[in-house]
Formats: sequence, structure tokens, C-alpha cells
Amino acid sequence: MGADELRRGRDQESAPQHPVRARIWHRGRDCGYLLANLAYLRVLSIPEIAASTHVGADAAERVLGPVGGTLVSTIILLSIIGSLNGAILTCPRVYFAQAQDGLFFRRFGEVHPRYKTPAFAILAQGVWAAVLIVSGSYETLIDYAMFAIWLSYVFMIAGVLVLRRTQPDLPRPYKMWGYPVTPLLFLGVALWFLGNMLVTRPTPSLAALGLIAAGVPVYFVWRRARPSGTNNRSPNPRPYGTGL
Repeated sequence: MGADELRRGRDQESAPQHPVRARIWHRGRDCGYLLANLAYLRVLSIPEIAASTHVGADAAERVLGPVGGTLVSTIILLSIIGSLNGAILTCPRVYFAQAQDGLFFRRFGEVHPRYKTPAFAILAQGVWAAVLIVSGSYETLIDYAMFAIWLSYVFMIAGVLVLRRTQPDLPRPYKMWGYPVTPLLFLGVALWFLGNMLVTRPTPSLAALGLIAAGVPVYFVWRRARPSGTNNRSPNPRPYGTGL
């Protein structure tokens, strides 16, 4: 998840319009994921993978012994730091942008005078994360989040199809390989995955869907309360590190 979050900080690069570095990063990450999964399938059986809560460590322990399992577990724990960095960098900017547009509490749109970051939004994100940690297990939180995450992927890829049809003249420095076959294939797999979650994990899936749906009336309430034609954006609305 951290790699997915960090890619959204490209507007802090010296040349964010140039996609070469992003392409290299994404291809390297995807190849790493693919090779890791092939290694897991080579070393462990499907039932073993399904029953394991630490697939990487179990595969390493099978090949390299207990020392290998411990080493991989340590590497995974260290990688969590990068994941947290990505989440801290991007997630609070959602509240920040909402507040800047007058669609959330104004305090969340404030920029720290010294560090030029949305400090209050970051603090609120940290408090809420702590509440979620003590409220249940990691597996439970993932169950509730996974449906929402994949639903957002569906809307993002569907948006690519819609925008390329309705606004074909927009500048697009990145050319999608295999378009339109690849996004359609992704949408098919993603919709199948969401349908499977609704069947096999109905409670967390419906809860996530209900939480998302609850945001629709909240959005219109905030929009109605906001003075027409106004917003809270400052002349430099994006603090350092924002990925929006």
C-alpha cells in the first residue's frame, strides 16, 4: 500500500510532467510483486498459502530455514515504515483539499506556518488511525477497507475510459499500453472481485458500501452550507508534499 500511496506525490518532483521515472518505478514494483508471487507458488502449495498469515516469511523459512524466515519478517517490518510514510504523505491531503473547497471543517485546511504542511489534518489522521488499531484486528480492518479500495479502482479506470472518449484532446503524456483492452480487462476482473466479496464477505463489504454511500448526503449538506461561489483556498493551496 505504501508504494501505491507514494506515487501520488509526483507533483513534488522537479519535472512531474515527465513520466519516465514513474514508469521505471511502477514496472520495477510490478515485476517485484510478480516474481514474489511466483516464488510463493513455487515453494508453497495453494492450501498452505491460503492458511498462512505470513506467506513471505513461511516461504523463506521453507527455503532458508528459521533464519531466512526471521530475516524476511524483519524486512517486511522495516518496509512498513515506507508504507506509513506514503500514507502520512497523501491521506491527510484528502481532508485538506475538502476543507480548502469548503466541504469539510475549516481547521483541516490550515497550513502550518513553519513546516508548510497540513499539520492538523495529519494529527487527526494519526488519532483516527490509533482508534482503528485498538478497535479490532488487522485482518478485520483489511476486510472493511478492501471493498472500498477496489471500488475506487473501478471508478478510476472507468474514468479513464470516459475521459478519453469525452475529452480526447487533453494532453496525455502517458500512453496506456493495450488501450482499450487492458482497462476493460481490469474492470472485468475488479468487478468480479467485488461481486465475489459481496458473496463471500457480505458483512464488511456491505458495511464499506454503506459508509461510502453515507458520504453522499454529507457532501450535499456541506455543499449547501457553503456560500455560493466561495472557497477557502489560499493563493498557494498545496502544502509541501501534497499528492493531490
